[in-house]
Amino acid sequence: MVKRRALATKLHDCGIHLKAGGRDRRRSMHECIGGQSQGGINTPQSVKSILIFTGSAGHKYGYVDEWIDDTAFLYTGEGQVGDMEMVRGNRAIRDHQQNGKELHLFEIETKGYVEYVGQMGFVDYEWRIGPDVEGKGSRNCEVSSKACRLAPDDNRLGSLSDTSREEV
Repeated sequence: MVKRRALATKLHDCGIHLKAGGRDRRRSMHECIGGQSQGGINTPQSVKSILIFTGSAGHKYGYVDEWIDDTAFLYTGEGQVGDMEMVRGNRAIRDHQQNGKELHLFEIETKGYVEYVGQMGFVDYEWRIGPDVEGKGSRNCEVSSKACRLAPDDNRLGSLSDTSREEV
């Protein structure tokens, strides 16, 4: 059985200090904690955390992530071709609190480097129609999350949307 540790502790052991605004090589992080080295959602087995990565390069793959206000972030789930589904990374984000995992957001800066934004908390998701990587209309999973710095001990982070969710 793999012993899972807090993300900050595990990265610190590798010489990487997790703090808002901190800049590190993404490769170094993956060498330290494992998980997927590409893509926007990393679910390493060595820590109780899910890492999500956002950046302008995602636009060419049909991903449009954005801050709704100072604390609320809208993140496009994973899946480049056709309809997205509530599986793998999308499900990991949705279920992170009930699975006892932290959710951390990173902004992709220059090639190979990421900036730590902070710990987030899943709020809700909805399905929207948008282009996939082939430019075809497909169902995209838009995940709403909020920065945990406002309510670090509160799993009731509130809802960003009054729209009803469609279960898959």
